[in-house]
Amino acid sequence: EIVGSAPALPIAPAPQPPASPPPAGWQARARVVTARAVTDLWSPGGGHALAWLHARGLQDETLQRWHIGYVPADRHEAAWRWGLPAGRAIYLPRGVLIPYEVESVTWGLKIRQLERPPRYIQVRVSQTALYMAETIRGGLICVTGGELDGLLLHQVLQQDTHEPWSQAGVVTLGSASARLDGQRWGRWIQGAERLVVMFDQDGRSEAGIRCWTGLMPQAVAVRWPGLRPGDKDLTDYYLTGGDLVAQVAGAATSVLPGSPP
Repeated sequence: EIVGSAPALPIAPAPQPPASPPPAGWQARARVVTARAVTDLWSPGGGHALAWLHARGLQDETLQRWHIGYVPADRHEAAWRWGLPAGRAIYLPRGVLIPYEVESVTWGLKIRQLERPPRYIQVRVSQTALYMAETIRGGLICVTGGELDGLLLHQVLQQDTHEPWSQAGVVTLGSASARLDGQRWGRWIQGAERLVVMFDQDGRSEAGIRCWTGLMPQAVAVRWPGLRPGDKDLTDYYLTGGDLVAQVAGAATSVLPGSPP
């Protein structure tokens, strides 16, 4: 089912300066931590995390391309190791590590805990960024609520034999509640011919859906049918046999409200 866009709103500049990435010292340490986490994911000790990722439909090539890793045990690192003034340590909990890297800049690290709440922890000093922005190559852009959903959707579209869909970009801010910094990230989506919003259907994502579909008149939101009780996101839909390519194709070719006949 395709839901039409809200009235067009420009990507207005934020009243404050655009977001900046973490300091160079923090980024350098984040890259070291990421490299270690990648090694740990593919070691015998990372087998549980790797199996969990595979169960979500993610393939090895996808995990390797996006430097997904695993932190095998909780640890605290001194702030100075991250190029920060003396103070509160940097906490790295056990879990799947997702680095936010755009154009060789590390904007943040997020960790998905597997055995305890909260499900996601953002490593201190991380900044919100447009994850997977470099997948944008043409006029079709899909937006997901979270990183793992985005990785799965991009993987599925890349494997499709129809070029329009395999060329689609997939991005996320990591949360339906996050808002796009137009000054920093607006240029990435300004050229979109169609913006397809594919957020969780849990009743808590509606404000985020309205925000994204309000950015431009060519934006649409997808609501997939047939979810089982308790399921909510595109990964759930895919794992129960849902056709993600068909959903994207339908959204990309639908007639928008107000379009000429």
